[in-house]
Amino acid sequence: MGIVGASGTGYIKHGKKSYECLNYSKYRTVRCTYHSVSEEYILENFKILLLNLRKEYKDLLKGINLEARKKKSKNNKEIVKTKLEKAKKEYGIMQSQKIKEMAESKTDGEKSLVEETYTKMIDNKVKEITELNNTLQYLSTETEENKTQKIKKAIEYFDEIIKSDNPSKEVLSQVLDSVVLNGGRNIEFKLKMNIDKLI
Repeated sequence: MGIVGASGTGYIKHGKKSYECLNYSKYRTVRCTYHSVSEEYILENFKILLLNLRKEYKDLLKGINLEARKKKSKNNKEIVKTKLEKAKKEYGIMQSQKIKEMAESKTDGEKSLVEETYTKMIDNKVKEITELNNTLQYLSTETEENKTQKIKKAIEYFDEIIKSDNPSKEVLSQVLDSVVLNGGRNIEFKLKMNIDKLI
């Protein structure tokens, strides 16, 4: 768990578990002013979030038309493939242009300027190609049936946490990645599952 961006450690207070910011443990109020929160408060807020997400996921399941979504997924793959081929061609052109301009440069200063300019452009293009490759791989391996099953499994986990006074660590670990307390009593929950990727 993180508190105001730092890690937190658990401790027992008045027979109840709470978490304290490690920044507070080391630096006291110099680095952290709001430094502890009870597990009960965290769980209460987490359940509210899951109740809202549960409705969102349920509505999503109701609206799923597998055939239509398969067609959309196929179209998305074709779009990504086209973008990937274009990015690869642009990468090749950049490399050729860089070699040409390096050969035409007469001074070390000119060569250095060409190197610097193309390094940034090529690095950005490599990043774009990597992201498109990852997206294409995801679209190729993640079928619409798999996405539907993941949504159903997520709802099961949500229900188990919502109904339990003391959810098991195993179930929580399937849903929750981390907890961050941002000043005051504002809590941010980072989930392991992302509804946007399942749509």
